[in-house]
Amino acid sequence: MSGTIVVGSNIYETEFLDEIFIHYGNKTADTISFKDGLIISPKKLELPEYKINRSEQGEVIMAILKEAMNLLEYSKLSDLGIINMFELQYVNQLKSYPSLRFQFMDKEQPSILMDVRKSYFTVHNCYQIIKTLNTEPSAYFKNKFVLLRYPEKKMIVQIKSVVVDQEFTYKGVSLEDYFKQKYQLKSKSSVYLETYNTQNIKKQFLIAEFCDLKIDYIEQDATVYCQQLEYWNKIINNSSSFIKFLNQYKLIIRNEQVEFKQQYLEPGNLVLNNQTKSIFQIVASRTSSEFEYYYTDFFLKNASTFTTSLTINKLIILVTREITELKDNFNIFLEKFDLFIKSRQYKISQPEIYDINNNLNEILEKYVTEDSYVLFVGDQKTDFTSARNTLLSKAIPNQLINLPIQDQEINRLLAIMTANLGSVPWSIKEINGQINNKKSAVLGIWKSDNSFSACLSINKYLNKYISSFGDLDQILTLLLSTYYGTHKTLANQIIIFAEEDYTDIMEQRIQGLIQLIQDQGLAESTQKPEIVMVQVKDASEERYFTYFERNFESYYCKNPQVGCIVPINEKQGRFSFHSQRGEQGCLQAQQLQISSSNRREIAQLYYHLIFLNFDLSSITYLPAPLHYAKKLSKHQLQSEQYKKAIEKGHMLFV
Repeated sequence: MSGTIVVGSNIYETEFLDEIFIHYGNKTADTISFKDGLIISPKKLELPEYKINRSEQGEVIMAILKEAMNLLEYSKLSDLGIINMFELQYVNQLKSYPSLRFQFMDKEQPSILMDVRKSYFTVHNCYQIIKTLNTEPSAYFKNKFVLLRYPEKKMIVQIKSVVVDQEFTYKGVSLEDYFKQKYQLKSKSSVYLETYNTQNIKKQFLIAEFCDLKIDYIEQDATVYCQQLEYWNKIINNSSSFIKFLNQYKLIIRNEQVEFKQQYLEPGNLVLNNQTKSIFQIVASRTSSEFEYYYTDFFLKNASTFTTSLTINKLIILVTREITELKDNFNIFLEKFDLFIKSRQYKISQPEIYDINNNLNEILEKYVTEDSYVLFVGDQKTDFTSARNTLLSKAIPNQLINLPIQDQEINRLLAIMTANLGSVPWSIKEINGQINNKKSAVLGIWKSDNSFSACLSINKYLNKYISSFGDLDQILTLLLSTYYGTHKTLANQIIIFAEEDYTDIMEQRIQGLIQLIQDQGLAESTQKPEIVMVQVKDASEERYFTYFERNFESYYCKNPQVGCIVPINEKQGRFSFHSQRGEQGCLQAQQLQISSSNRREIAQLYYHLIFLNFDLSSITYLPAPLHYAKKLSKHQLQSEQYKKAIEKGHMLFV
């Protein structure tokens, strides 16, 4: 679960501009004193100019703001009220220079931010506090909250039990020795996750090093404080002389209220590494909790959150009477849908089913609430357009399903539902054969020893494939010829998924096929498809991935979740795609190299094709054409079906 506490002061951003001039001279009515013998002016003067260092830019901003503060007109809210409480954040355009924050207060008084966040104690004094309390740790810590230490991000876990006298080992040494050695090399703020072998506990646990334990957790009412912030905003916005003064110095301020998001995990266990040592860890089971991570500038301009868990508090299925009368199809759908939900541990409520032949508007008004997710179940003849538009106008997510539905379509349905709820970086849209506005086909090539297997999409939805194996030149010619024979044309774009670069070979096969078409008089001219190569290095081992962008305290992705694509070298088209969670809570990933200039569309397609797989229980999730080519390679020698196909020279359809 997650909650938001609106606390802290308003942030006003300013940008340092080169139009500010500093001269040697004495203060006048139109200038500001800076340092001894230096003045700040909004325009260039006939005086010797002083070149400031980068480190002095913040001081210049501070001097201008202090002068501007004298022009503000306000009265105290009360003797106890926080007056002049706001932050000014100096944003420099040079990435290498850190941001500065300035805070002005009429009197020293802790803010709500301080009240909420400073009631923690650290692992270093944890043991001493337990001794002072003279109580059992299990009694004291149970149901308390623990703050996992990530830079700027707050992960809070409630302790459901306390385990004492546990000995942890890692890399052949006790966890205590490992911590001691590591702590000498790294600062306390450099926190990251490791997976340890907890020998005396049945499950493996994910342990956050050097977490802080929260003494007590109080939801404080920030209403009065927020009113003060609103009051301060009015002062800023209504003080024309203050605004005019800052504009004179080319400083434009803009403000926004800060929201401190609190992310909660499933209840975890507090593990004490025998009571004579001051080492404590908070552990959360890898199977029962999903972290929510923040990332930015991957493909979206604004920072977003996403998680792979799917939670729906209220699932509503709206169905026509005609569909319910065809009980077989509808019941099969409900059974399959229920099985898929249970197999993935999704938290989805039991569906409420309503017959829309009665009174659709009354159902929408009475039963569909803001936390609902609506599935419209019908067939090709059913028209839900009006009802869907009604829900869209209320921002209620919904999806249309046409029966009968196959297993792989339920996979895709769950992916779309996840996307509708904002849990993945992009929405999964219907594919109609157009990728980058070009009629496209996707091809997967898998190499096994000296033999190749390949699968090529044959329809516009990219969910039906023709396949073959053997010599690469022969199978590519066979697949392309069959595609041409089916559609009487070639695709405008062929997107290849493979470990190696097959661009040159594919170009030669296409050119040979086009020449053959013209020689046989099948067409006077045939458009040559554009080739997009996506090299996929299959994941063979688990590891942790850490991604830092710009200032790591502000932009980072720590062990990113499933469905996240992280740029490694975007100019070269190299990305890391995180496909699934591994056995120890870490990730497996494919390394991608995308030749197209429109990489976002190709990355979306890659993610989409994963959910077209028939079989999502495979060790590594691959896009459908590559997944099928790999399966074909594995079964070449064992399957009688494939042996007969070889003897008859038939292609295999997936």
